[in-house]
This record gives sequence, C-alpha cells and structure tokens, in this order.
Amino acid sequence: MRDLNNVDICKLERKTLGQKENVEWYQARRNRLTASSFGKICLRRSSTPSHNLIKELFYRNSNLKTKAIQYGIENEKVAIKKFETLSNVKVRDCGFFVCPNFCFLGASPDGINDNNKVIEVKCLYACKSESVRKAAKKNHCVLNT
Repeated sequence: MRDLNNVDICKLERKTLGQKENVEWYQARRNRLTASSFGKICLRRSSTPSHNLIKELFYRNSNLKTKAIQYGIENEKVAIKKFETLSNVKVRDCGFFVCPNFCFLGASPDGINDNNKVIEVKCLYACKSESVRKAAKKNHCVLNT
C-alpha cells in the first residue's frame, strides 16, 4: 500500500462519492482498517478466536441487508436533512478518506458540514419508535449540534 499525499487523498475522496453505490469505494476500503471495523478490533477479547473477525474484515459481504441495516440506509438521508434544519448547516456527501499519516486507516463519514466537521448518523432499528433524546440516552450517545 503506497503513501498518499493530500492531493491524492482529496482525489480519492471525490472519486468514492456515493460510497456503497460506488465500486471505487469498495476498492479504496479493501485492505484498510476502517472506522467501522476499528471498534470491533479494539474491543475483541484476546480469548476470542480471530478467524471470524479476519473473515469479516477481509471478505466483507456487501450484499448483507438485515432489517436493521435496511432501516438505517432508508432513514440516513432523512436524518441528515433533519439535522441540517435543526442546526442550520449544510451537509455535503463525501467519499472515503484515508489517514495521511497511516494510509492503512480510513473512514467514510455520512457527511461533512460547512465547518468541515464530520457527520455520522445512526438510525437504530431497535429505537425506531422512540424520541431521539430517549434513544440517545438509552444507547449512551452524545447529542452535539
């Protein structure tokens, strides 16, 4: 994996817009630790066999669509629009970002706002009938707008 300079990183991010709908996005993520997978790695117990985690990281199933995943996908844009209205900021779509210092690390935020702050949305199926505040409190989230 070659090092990327800031120009390359910006080009890659623009080239991977659309994320899950973009083949380039899948290629950019291949063989990199992503923000999505990093928690699983850090929280893995040393006593747990690593075979399943390695399989999940390197042989991802992009067709996996559980009810919860489908709910999240269907409601993400709605949540972002609501966030834009409530916080009076514009959120732009973004692609895959690679860490300039450690090119094996990357992330695909759900959006970036006017102030270059990352937006990450979680539409939890298990909390679909609850208020945002109640769901956030229950799931130990921080509401920061």
